[in-house]
Amino acid sequence: MNVFQRNSVVVPLAPEIIWFSPSHAFLQHPNDMLYAVNRASAKNGPGLIAHYQGDELEGNSVSKIWVSVWRSLDHHRDIMKHEAYTDLVLPMLEAMDGSTQPAQVLINSLTDFEQALSSPITQFIYITLRPLHDRGFELAPLIEKLKKEMRCLSGCLSSCWGPSVEKDTLEIGIIGWKSVQDRNKALHGPLQSMLSDIRQISAIHIRDAVLTCTF
Repeated sequence: MNVFQRNSVVVPLAPEIIWFSPSHAFLQHPNDMLYAVNRASAKNGPGLIAHYQGDELEGNSVSKIWVSVWRSLDHHRDIMKHEAYTDLVLPMLEAMDGSTQPAQVLINSLTDFEQALSSPITQFIYITLRPLHDRGFELAPLIEKLKKEMRCLSGCLSSCWGPSVEKDTLEIGIIGWKSVQDRNKALHGPLQSMLSDIRQISAIHIRDAVLTCTF
């Protein structure tokens, strides 16, 4: 299911992914922070489809994550010009301790993306192409091979990929898993050699979270 068309041309979603360290205020009053973000979200019109918030899964990490699902990049950029957008950003910034670097990605399927975010485990794979390598000729075929393999894994509920808006060397994958066990079995099994091939030309960074739709 593609979410938006303009003159019969599919316009991709433009979700924004923000990992952050929580502020003291957020840790003390998380529900108040979420309420403020949701209230401001309602003022931003149809361009903002949903908000997801969650915790990083691994180890002793205290990192949190926001995922703001924008209907398109144009919708997001248009809304950024209005006062209502400031009302949205301020409570999000108040929830963060220190600076952060958002990553915005272009995704074609709302159905696959929502399923990935709603899965018991949501995995974010950041693949950054190294210098002197070609994205279209070298990386794209490896990503397609990885996507095809993931569709055959019983523990993989959804897999969607897209290019970063900010960095032309970055590809981002969002994968939904049934369980940590299914994820680990895949990463140390059928996906291991594929990821190893991708690492020959790219740097790979993987983070996992448990998400809740808050808006």
